[in-house]
Amino acid sequence: MNRSDSNAYSILYRKGKVILNSLENRIGKDKFQELLYKIHINKINTTDKLLDTIEININKVLRKYLDKTLD
Repeated sequence: MNRSDSNAYSILYRKGKVILNSLENRIGKDKFQELLYKIHINKINTTDKLLDTIEININKVLRKYLDKTLD
């Protein structure tokens, strides 16, 4: 997503925090912390890379859920 897009603020700052909270609730605090660490270490900076990381480190079902949620 282009940050200058008119919908960027709503998606990145409103919906984003809701999705992250939902993700933490689904996988648990410990796995969520591990995921954040991997995101930081691997310099994940796109939605596609984030979804790939979630699929590899958590599972494909969660990735599909997030794909649908982010649409």
